[in-house]
Amino acid sequence: MSSPESDIERRERVQAALKAFTDTPMAKAATQLLNTLGYASGKTADLGDNAEALLSSIEQFKPELGPIDRNKVQAERWKDANW
Repeated sequence: MSSPESDIERRERVQAALKAFTDTPMAKAATQLLNTLGYASGKTADLGDNAEALLSSIEQFKPELGPIDRNKVQAERWKDANW
């Protein structure tokens, strides 16, 4: 079982990672938060940071799905697309 000090330190690290979202690009802040929570993966992909880049990446990765209807997914309403 963990000691109270390690719980406090963990909570402080999580709080710091959450605060980073205010002035750090979303993708980087999200990765830092996941790392703080103990999640990490050597498998990552840059799928772009906007609707068109993301949808184009999906179409290239899964061509058997065919083209994605941008109107149906309302891509023009997306503020960003960080994964």
